[in-house]
Amino acid sequence: ETQDATNSRICGFLTVLGFPYEFTPQLKRDIVHGEKRAIQNILLWILQRPQDLKRIAYTSKFLVALAIPDELQMDEEIRDAMQVYKDLQAEFTAVHQNVELLRSESMSPEQLKKEITQLESEKEQLITKINMFKDKNTDADFQELLEATSMLRKEQETEAKYAEKMGEQRNHLDYCEQQQINTRQRLMDAKRNTSMDVTAEQMLQALRNETKKNRELCYEVLGRELQDKHERSQKIEMILSEPITTQSDIDKLANEVRRLQRECQALEDKISSANPADDNLAIYKTQAAAASKRKENKIEEMQTLEKEKYALEKLMADKEAEYVKTKGTKYMKRDDFKQYAASLRGKNQKYKKMKKQLEDVRSELAVLNRTEQILKGKAEMTEELIKKLEESKGISGYTKIESEMENVARDRQNIDKLKDASLQELTKVVQNIEAQLKEKKNKLAPQIKQLRSYRKKYEEKEGDYLKAKKAYENTLMSFESDKNKLEEDTDKLWKEYKEEESKYHSMNIQNRIYDALKKSVQSETQF
Repeated sequence: ETQDATNSRICGFLTVLGFPYEFTPQLKRDIVHGEKRAIQNILLWILQRPQDLKRIAYTSKFLVALAIPDELQMDEEIRDAMQVYKDLQAEFTAVHQNVELLRSESMSPEQLKKEITQLESEKEQLITKINMFKDKNTDADFQELLEATSMLRKEQETEAKYAEKMGEQRNHLDYCEQQQINTRQRLMDAKRNTSMDVTAEQMLQALRNETKKNRELCYEVLGRELQDKHERSQKIEMILSEPITTQSDIDKLANEVRRLQRECQALEDKISSANPADDNLAIYKTQAAAASKRKENKIEEMQTLEKEKYALEKLMADKEAEYVKTKGTKYMKRDDFKQYAASLRGKNQKYKKMKKQLEDVRSELAVLNRTEQILKGKAEMTEELIKKLEESKGISGYTKIESEMENVARDRQNIDKLKDASLQELTKVVQNIEAQLKEKKNKLAPQIKQLRSYRKKYEEKEGDYLKAKKAYENTLMSFESDKNKLEEDTDKLWKEYKEEESKYHSMNIQNRIYDALKKSVQSETQF
């Protein structure tokens, strides 16, 4: 055997075993030449895990993938054979895992004997219990009693379900009633605020106080419930995060439970048969029992106190709701009443100030009304005097005509001013538009000239483009036809090549198979 063959054989075997180091050229040379340190490291790695490596070496004979060239993988027969080979590998893996599992779960003969003796003793105990039960149940009325107890159990289960549903409905009803009370209280607070002309700052302060109360309620009552549910969810997550138990684990635990039950039964029999006076642990047992009983009593007392607390909180909420219905306002505590009194004092001061201002305005209004009446009386007297003078002079109605003429002249002046302003604005708008048009024309004049020149160039280039496009399409059609002919010829030649190649490979594989069969026959004839 050559050094390369030895190197590839040893390195390949170590790779199959899962050797953790990389096969560098230096390591390969050391393995081939038998270098002491390299061989010692390999042996140390092998001797540390002999059982695992034996199993890997055994399974690697059947699970190592065959190296088939890429050109042979195109053959259908070889693909089918490889698929059958992979299916057999998967079946071998499943069978081997089941065998390993059975080996790990199998018990020694001594353990089996102990298990058999234990099961026989349990069988005898069960037989005796069954006989005792049969003796007790020989009465003729037992069947009726059994039916009655089964019916009672079913009725108790249905009653428990109905009670649970009733509790859920009651909780939902209490929640809806509390929501209704809260909404009514908010509506009444809003109406009272609007009627009492409450400012935005006061409404914001009231909302802050209500939010503070709700936050305290949330932290005290709901926080405790949330903590309990969080602890329960953590326990459930811990249970779910545990690994899945298999049937073998369940059987092992069942065997362990039965063994512990037998030991407990044996100890109980031993304790019952022993003399109680000789037992030194009786005092400690009684003390432990008394302590556990006291603990249970305290737990029951705590539960009853918590129930009373919840009942009192509910009763308080109901009383507050009744107070709201009867009085129209929410029951206020001492701090709330102080705030309400302070707000009332502020509103009272504001009311007095506004009342004083209103009285001042009313007194001033009375003075102005009096002066108005005096001036109207004087105006009427002057108008009568003017009329008398006009009649005495023979020009009655002169003042009226004069006032009308003054009004007409004043209106005409206003109209002339409006006409002048509108004409000035129109002239300014027209001048601005003309200036903008001139500016745009001046800016666009060179661009228009450039666009005309570009249009001429575009027409010339378009003609050249159409000629070149026509010539390109003609040449492309000729190239496409030649290309299609060449592709057809290439496909025919490629099919012939593939057929010849597949025939060659199939014949070569058959030759190898015949050689292998010949060698196996020769080896069998030798043995």
